[in-house]
Amino acid sequence: MAFHGIRLRATGSQALLARRFGDGHFPMYSGFASSRGALMEDAGSRTDRRNMSQGDWRNLPDPDPTIAPRLIEWFDNNGRSFPWRRPISAYHLLSVELMLQRTHADQVRPVFEGFCEKFASPRDVLSAGRGVVDAMFRRLGLLWRAEMFWKLQIALVQDHAGEIPRSDRELRSLPGVGDYVATAVRVFAFGERLTVLDSNVLRILGRYFGITFPDHARRSRRVRSWADRLAPEDPDACRRYNWALIDLGALICTPRTPRHFSCPIRVGCRLASEPGGPLSNGTSWGQGAAYGKGFSEES
Repeated sequence: MAFHGIRLRATGSQALLARRFGDGHFPMYSGFASSRGALMEDAGSRTDRRNMSQGDWRNLPDPDPTIAPRLIEWFDNNGRSFPWRRPISAYHLLSVELMLQRTHADQVRPVFEGFCEKFASPRDVLSAGRGVVDAMFRRLGLLWRAEMFWKLQIALVQDHAGEIPRSDRELRSLPGVGDYVATAVRVFAFGERLTVLDSNVLRILGRYFGITFPDHARRSRRVRSWADRLAPEDPDACRRYNWALIDLGALICTPRTPRHFSCPIRVGCRLASEPGGPLSNGTSWGQGAAYGKGFSEES
């Protein structure tokens, strides 16, 4: 139900919903007065640490089933476009996840596109030689990854007949593959129902539910299992949901200045609606702007 950029003040059922849930924490639906928006954003960043300290990450709430559909709708209208978000092989997906570690996506894009043109399998890389791998990762920085990537090609050929394993245990046994990369491959390549959990996603979920997660919580099996319950069952929807979380954390629910009035899940967000938050003064805005097209703040 996109409203294509129309702003509405909430009345009736919208106001009741807003009073119950508040108005959230992520980024990307502009269309509000810039001066008011800036004041509200600053208020949100100041209240983040004060309000979120009240939640106990060991006492996890029931998942909110409305989060995924709202994020997916937002992503379909505002999500960023990268070549690895198109249908690609599991091998290329695993390769780009390793390239993206500690590297900006825009820097990875041309390297990855060139890689896909030249190499379709780990055997192709081994045939080309180690120098090609070194040259590729030199463009990305952090040359230590070249050694790890080379060892990965060897392991895939020797232990897996050149194929990408599907199980979490086998994926994590590969050189350079940890929990995050293994989960990303299982979601984006194999369509499993999981949440790709990192510090940015923990920040989003923590702000929404009013919980302060320590960074090590992303490695907790209980937290991972809880986060997985937020993901849609449909494989394509699950991919878009996870991409939405990635883009939301990068563009809207940023560490210091969350853009509350641009957030597709601001209704229900504890950070925005608790006392002192930007939406705690009784002003409620309808979701028309949030679901309208053309509000991407991507540069």
